[in-house]
Amino acid sequence: MAKTGGFTQIIDGVGLEIPNSQHFRLACCDCGLVHDVVVVTQAGTEELGLAMRRNKRSTTMRRKGRGIAGIAYNDRLEQAGAAAASSAD
Repeated sequence: MAKTGGFTQIIDGVGLEIPNSQHFRLACCDCGLVHDVVVVTQAGTEELGLAMRRNKRSTTMRRKGRGIAGIAYNDRLEQAGAAAASSAD
């Protein structure tokens, strides 16, 4: 897999191996939205944990660098997600 702009270029439909508990950034090819992601598994179980958080700074930089404009954030969704995360603690 090739690196482009600090991101690993993946191919649609091709699998990807991610080391357990390693943080990585996931960016949309079309709109440039970037998320910080971590995937965690527990030995002896079939459970998989997935946490994602939108990274506004990286998204802004990626969109600017790729000439993508006119896509706004939905801050109400972000606030709802933050409220749900704090109530889960």
